Amino acid sequence: MAKDKYINEITLKHGDKAYRVQIKLGGRAKRKEISKQFRFNDFGGARTTLEVARLWRDKTLSEMRLRQIAVVFPTVEQLYYDKFNLFPVSLKTRENHDYFYKHAISEYAERKINKITSADIQVNVNKYAENHSQKMSGHLLSIWRQLFKVAIMRGYDVSDKTYGVVIPKNKEVKEERIVTISDEDFTKFMNALLEYNENTEQGRYNSYLIWYMLTIMFFTGMRPAEVLALTRKDITKTHIKVNKAVGSSKTQRKVIVPVKTKTSLRSVPIASELKPILDSLKAFAPDKKFLFTQEGELLEIDYVSNYISLVSKSCGIKFNAYMLRHKFSTELFNKNVNPRVIQDLMGHASSSMSLEYARSNEIDREEAINKLKND
Repeated sequence: MAKDKYINEITLKHGDKAYRVQIKLGGRAKRKEISKQFRFNDFGGARTTLEVARLWRDKTLSEMRLRQIAVVFPTVEQLYYDKFNLFPVSLKTRENHDYFYKHAISEYAERKINKITSADIQVNVNKYAENHSQKMSGHLLSIWRQLFKVAIMRGYDVSDKTYGVVIPKNKEVKEERIVTISDEDFTKFMNALLEYNENTEQGRYNSYLIWYMLTIMFFTGMRPAEVLALTRKDITKTHIKVNKAVGSSKTQRKVIVPVKTKTSLRSVPIASELKPILDSLKAFAPDKKFLFTQEGELLEIDYVSNYISLVSKSCGIKFNAYMLRHKFSTELFNKNVNPRVIQDLMGHASSSMSLEYARSNEIDREEAINKLKND
């Protein structure tokens, strides 16, 4: 037999002769192979067997090439919208992803996914990183990664081009980020909150409701979304049951959703100072079930955050609700509370996560330096 690129004569285990047809298609990195053996004894000799092998070779090559030509790879835009079918997300998360798509990825919307290179993605991330944080750039890269994942799951012959892409380091000099608040500043902020929009009934109601929310956070370390989901039944004589949060579903905002993780399910003891405040909240809240509502609907985190931001600007005190989580953790660590207890109270997956929330204050740092000098 003349030398053939796809057909080779082989000897089988028991000495029988056969022709093996091996066909490889695709690039070196991801080559596909299909093969088949034709025994001489099955076709009455070498000559007939070779003819059968050649017929199968030609037919298979033709089918594979036609299939390869017929493949129409999806565009970046098609994959972006398809990913929500494979990986459903909440309405709020969808809005966040749409932001990244609109402001960065959309310039490649009409490009076929198999034509996107690692260099394309690196340039895209570099450009976005010029005006955004490393964390935001990381989110952008993760969405690119999801697009390739969708393509692969849909059966398209592509490789993930995000491997090797590097998020540029932010070289801008930044001031220390303030993540906690002193008792004095917190008291000033809370007083400013009660005075904010006090000239209207609705304004006073909104300010008081957020005042209650922040007070509960101060004494319990709960997340804002967990506090806003509280019902009257969640508050017993001795504990607050934390088993849900306010978030968004695939189609609706301001709905009850599960807590962040299974470790977030917890029961937080009620401090003696908090008990009369909770009683006051129950009397203040108009809804028969939920404690934090506005015109019959649950309060939304974004609304509360914006409201707090406006009050913060009006009184000149930097503050956001999550500072109380940091403050809660810091004070417990400073009082030498068992890290496991702090973890359970805050609903963290690990005590190291609770430690990351803790922050030393200026007095702590000065004492540490003085100890070093005196040793």
